[in-house]
Amino acid sequence: MRHQYDLGRKDSLVNDSTVIPLFFPRVRLEHTIRYSTYKYLFSDASPRSDYYNDYYNLPSVNSLFRREDYWKELMNDFSIYTFPDEKKIRSNF
Repeated sequence: MRHQYDLGRKDSLVNDSTVIPLFFPRVRLEHTIRYSTYKYLFSDASPRSDYYNDYYNLPSVNSLFRREDYWKELMNDFSIYTFPDEKKIRSNF
């Protein structure tokens, strides 16, 4: 979930009969929160005992070799962004 709130100045560009609303942001406040779950599974149906013993220092493995891991992650982020000066933006119109 992300929330954003912009602080700036409202303006408008007026042509004959049309009005184009403009907004010049100066600062943006942003809050993001994310919750994720992960699952990892490794399975070896015909494991070689010497391989797991040599590389992982495990006792002899004769039947199915299986390892699982679950973890959760909570990310909570707050950011403040600034925008270029309004005068520099207006010169492009």
